[in-house]
Amino acid sequence: MAQSFYSKGKLLITAEYLVLNGAKALAVPLKLGQKMTVERGETNNFIRWKSFFNNKCWFNSTILIDSIRITNNMDFGNVDYIRNLLLAARKLNPEFLSEKNLCAVNNFLEFSPDWGFGSSSTLISNLAYWANIDPFELNNIVSNGSGYDIACARAKTPIVYQNQAEGRLIQPVNFNPPFSENLYLVWLGNKKSTEQSIGWYLKHNRPSQIEIDSISEITEKISFESDFVLFRKMLSEHNLLMEKVLNVTSVQNQYFTDFDGIIKPLGAWGGDFVLVASEKPESEIRLYFESKGLTTLFKWHELVIDEIVD
Repeated sequence: MAQSFYSKGKLLITAEYLVLNGAKALAVPLKLGQKMTVERGETNNFIRWKSFFNNKCWFNSTILIDSIRITNNMDFGNVDYIRNLLLAARKLNPEFLSEKNLCAVNNFLEFSPDWGFGSSSTLISNLAYWANIDPFELNNIVSNGSGYDIACARAKTPIVYQNQAEGRLIQPVNFNPPFSENLYLVWLGNKKSTEQSIGWYLKHNRPSQIEIDSISEITEKISFESDFVLFRKMLSEHNLLMEKVLNVTSVQNQYFTDFDGIIKPLGAWGGDFVLVASEKPESEIRLYFESKGLTTLFKWHELVIDEIVD
């Protein structure tokens, strides 16, 4: 009988990059995620590992269980990454893959792997379910990320996330603002590598404690803000502060200076999705971004899980 595991995608609303330095971040789990199924069969000592999106296989390999060695690969993805994940899982749980009668692991993404919604974090979370290990420990071995995406993978509501000296804070919050009809998510069409972006940031940027605390304060305010004017003002302040920290011009100031509203990067600057906050009619917003060649646009409630904290 097949085992099945499911983890949610994510978006980082505040504290991009600075979450690595201990800033509080507002993050939201998504209605789209990734499912993993694990089937057993008569064959011994190998796994057929496949990943699918839109019913099309984008990763297909055969993996020897004993050595975690990939013997056959139809190279639609990063083979070394899958191998390193399995080796790390076995390191954390030496009993993992001790049974040799596995024959198929299938992964089903509900979103494009180009969108930055967490194709890696949902895989890490699902693999941790399967291997019966801590997903944060697994993430720490294979990634330089903060872990907020792992928290979102298993969250039921939006969260405030913070890495602290004594451990991580994962605080469920009721982030379901009354102006959510004025919030949109737009894909810039430029996939950014999370690990490369993190590596660049850690090498070139050393934010002050004042900057870290300022972002944490914005996060706390935004998480409970019900006034759209103040919400937009805080998004703008966040953009300005991150321009200073990164020494990089914001997406809005580079490409969308004539837009009536606020456009804020979500995650790595210059790629993936942006949050759009505007009182303009949806039809006008869609036409505006289409004129820029950007056609992947979602309304907030189409993607974001906004369940109320019990």
